[in-house]
Amino acid sequence: SMSNIIVTPTISAVTDPLTGGIGYQAGGVQTGGNANPYAFTTAALAATDNGMVKICATAQTATVNAGMPLGYGVAFKGAISFTASGVTITDVRTAGSTAPWCALVQTAADVYDVVGSKA
Repeated sequence: SMSNIIVTPTISAVTDPLTGGIGYQAGGVQTGGNANPYAFTTAALAATDNGMVKICATAQTATVNAGMPLGYGVAFKGAISFTASGVTITDVRTAGSTAPWCALVQTAADVYDVVGSKA
């Protein structure tokens, strides 16, 4: 017969070495604070940003360059605009949100859609 197994995760506070923010780690996944989502300021996105969540406290601009790995994607919370550099970006976000969230999603090599909401 099968017995019920109860798993109680260990949750511990962690300090983000980049920002000094406090987050919480459970099962290897960091959540909260500045652990992983973290603050984003205007910059070119890098291959290492793939799969990340970026938090924009104020309006920012992300430059998307050609040559990102296939399947590239980044989520953003806050006001963000995108500049294309050797890529095609189609922005299909719904405008007028007071709490914007969006995702930059690669749909083919050097081709991206931005979906979600914007301010």
